[in-house]
Amino acid sequence: MKKILYFLIAFFLTLPLVSANMVWPTFSEWMGSAMSMNIILLFAWIVVIEVFVYWIIVRRYYKKKFDLKKNILIVFLANVISMLLGFYINAAIASFIASFIESPFFFFLMLYILTVLIEWGIFFLFYRKTWNRKELLKMTALANVFSYLFLYILMVVLSI
Repeated sequence: MKKILYFLIAFFLTLPLVSANMVWPTFSEWMGSAMSMNIILLFAWIVVIEVFVYWIIVRRYYKKKFDLKKNILIVFLANVISMLLGFYINAAIASFIASFIESPFFFFLMLYILTVLIEWGIFFLFYRKTWNRKELLKMTALANVFSYLFLYILMVVLSI
């Protein structure tokens, strides 16, 4: 568990100022108009990555059945909602919050936590009868770490 915590801290410290899976507004702004045309493809990759992470966790760790179609729809819905809220946060309150929080690390961490909570809430609405809250929160946090890692690697590769 300590290794995961150290990895997450190092990961967050190396990220530029973005807004989690609320990252879409900042990511598309950072990459410019060329990337905005590929945003749908990137969004699809995020959904695929997160569904894959959930699939691995559910099948391998918990050894439960995994409804692929239902999970794809829920992951898609959760990411659309967090993306829309990301546009709102970037437009309405990001600069206000950033004025109080000087470190990009803490700003990003706060938005990451908000995204995980939003997506966890959506998952909880659909899976409250089959999963407990802690399990869903862990899965949501881990799935988002992998999606952020993908975007971070993509940003580094494309900026070279």
